[in-house]
Amino acid sequence: MGFVLFAALATLLAGCDTTGTRSGPALSALSAGVLASDFGSGLDPKARKLAANAEFVALETGRAGAEVPWKASDTVYGSVIPQQPYQVGSSNCRRYVHTITQKGQSRSTAATACRNADGIWQPLS
Repeated sequence: MGFVLFAALATLLAGCDTTGTRSGPALSALSAGVLASDFGSGLDPKARKLAANAEFVALETGRAGAEVPWKASDTVYGSVIPQQPYQVGSSNCRRYVHTITQKGQSRSTAATACRNADGIWQPLS
């Protein structure tokens, strides 16, 4: 029993790094979405990764209407608020609002992402 619990915990932790952010295809697809547009301009790589991770968490496990915050520094931070998931054919989709604040200036955008056949959230254009 103890070994099974240890193995399960090790498997869960294997996908995380020390910052609690994810990497790989899941974030690459989200980083190529709204964060790659003018909306994400001015974000350094650290802030972009934190913002993409917040989008992933919001889409994957976020409660509808509940804010998923991220913070790169005292002057660069934001949040993602997911809406209810819905189905389009066989795909799970979610709309969300992402807000970024840089040096006291806030901007928001609404977007939609659907989970593709590989299980990766793909932003819709």
